[in-house]
Amino acid sequence: MAHLRLNLLGFLGLAVVGVSYQFYPPSVGTLPAASDRTALVSIAALASGLLAQLVGHVVPVVATFGHLLAFGGAVLYAYLVVAAFRAR
Repeated sequence: MAHLRLNLLGFLGLAVVGVSYQFYPPSVGTLPAASDRTALVSIAALASGLLAQLVGHVVPVVATFGHLLAFGGAVLYAYLVVAAFRAR
């Protein structure tokens, strides 16, 4: 199960987020707080959530925190993409 999470959220998820930030820069968004700093926070939340989920295989309480952190990063990512689309 850890291998699946590393592939889906780690490699594939972070690669998609990084590439989409190249094509739709967060700083062009018209919504409040749409900036490069928010993009960095979303990437950090996704990566930290992945790490916490992997540690959660040893300490189960940490897995829930990892899920919430990854979900928060995904919500921030969606917000920034909507802000960039709204600007166009």
